[in-house]
Amino acid sequence: MALHQRALLILLLSFWGPISSADQPFTVYEVQAGNEVAHGVEVRSVIDASRHPIDLQGPSYIATSGDLCVSWYSIQNPLLNRSTVGVMSTNDVGEQSLETLQLGAAEWLLIPAQTLGDGAPSPVPDDWDILTAYRVQPSDGDATPQYVCVPTAQWHHHDKLTIHHPNRGWLVTAVPEKTRLGTKTILDGFGLNSLRVRSVSMLAQSVTLSFDE
Repeated sequence: MALHQRALLILLLSFWGPISSADQPFTVYEVQAGNEVAHGVEVRSVIDASRHPIDLQGPSYIATSGDLCVSWYSIQNPLLNRSTVGVMSTNDVGEQSLETLQLGAAEWLLIPAQTLGDGAPSPVPDDWDILTAYRVQPSDGDATPQYVCVPTAQWHHHDKLTIHHPNRGWLVTAVPEKTRLGTKTILDGFGLNSLRVRSVSMLAQSVTLSFDE
């Protein structure tokens, strides 16, 4: 990665600081949907050349952190991708690291959701972006990066959801799978769904992204 891109990343981190509580790590759970959705939308991520249609099915995972929740929908007709992305992450003691990753196919569309319980649901932050999860090439072993999730604009019927933070995304790593049985009810852009939680399988961390011109 060019020196000016590294300098820009450090400048952006110093200027932004934390955006919201969404910067906290998210635990990713495998789930079984009571009402499996099959739907089509149009999207354009920050690394896509153009807007294009995708077919979705799910959700198959949810990511949660406190009251925040994100639904993972499988992309049934993924486009291959050969992009590289710079990922700046921060560990538990505040140390920053920068790595360049090769991306493969877009496998998941991540949509903000609300979890429903006894009280009023927590509102979805206004500046939350829809994300596209691209498979990292290669992605071997438990602790290696599995996906880089990048901001994405979405068109659904007559509605367009725009990108708020084009350089903010997620780095998703695998963790040793743990059974975690339970149920959760969510509400996202595709409606209400009752989910059966099966296991913990991944961890998502908020990162700063840079892209080759």
